[in-house]
Amino acid sequence: MFDASKPFVVPILSGGEKSCEVRFPSDEEWCTWARAQRTVRHFLGRGKSQSEDVDLPKINAELFAKIRVDKDGPEFDDAEAGMVIGRVERCAVATVEREGINYRIEMKVPGTRVVHVLRMPTAKEMQEHERASTSVVAARRSIETRAFLEPSGALYDKLHISQDGYAGAVPIVHKSAAVSEVIAQLAIEADEDPE
Repeated sequence: MFDASKPFVVPILSGGEKSCEVRFPSDEEWCTWARAQRTVRHFLGRGKSQSEDVDLPKINAELFAKIRVDKDGPEFDDAEAGMVIGRVERCAVATVEREGINYRIEMKVPGTRVVHVLRMPTAKEMQEHERASTSVVAARRSIETRAFLEPSGALYDKLHISQDGYAGAVPIVHKSAAVSEVIAQLAIEADEDPE
């Protein structure tokens, strides 16, 4: 059972074994963290480009400082803080099954497995989600991309049939992972050759 209200211990490997106790971030904290991230793709000429995640270690460290419970524990640098955030955010899809117009998605999340059942979105819902969930700003020699979690949370709420494995509300990062998986499955099915 996933319970976002309880703190948990996150072990990492970095020059040895380290662990810390953290609480699960609130939806607002996850959304602020996602909005702060940006990827800039610089065009270098001659068909070459280079991408960089701007300030990601700093953004991860800020969220880590907010959610860390054992403040007197071992010190974590920005890279290690990023590893912890990655472990806390993790939603690995284990299985996806289509059931008529619904999708059953089983995911591995910290400490357990959870299940979401979502109905198939309409083409309009997917278009609106795509427009609202990313921002792409082009300049003369670069493109800046940002992603937002709120549109995925709103689409999840529209598509939601049921969920299992949660002691409370479904966190927005889990909603986003489930919505992304449904959209990816629809793209795969659309590309299949008709027999």
